[in-house]
Amino acid sequence: LNMGAAYDDLGNTAQAIENYSLSVQISTARNDKRSQANCYNNIGEIYARHNKFEQALYNYKEAHKLNTEVNNRRSLSFNSS
Repeated sequence: LNMGAAYDDLGNTAQAIENYSLSVQISTARNDKRSQANCYNNIGEIYARHNKFEQALYNYKEAHKLNTEVNNRRSLSFNSS
């Protein structure tokens, strides 16, 4: 997660997405749905900043679905706004 954020801060969006995607895989293997949702949300934010709205929406929906499953109300409020 932190590597994705670091690459994003440096403007290397491709590497950021790659690291967030790797984090999704690791979180999935650990059944850590909160971390998965966080990664999907971060990927969505990157795509939205680059006007890739279909990809952003897909990732936001994945984050919302996972946050709903774990009843993560704080993140659900971000996903719903």
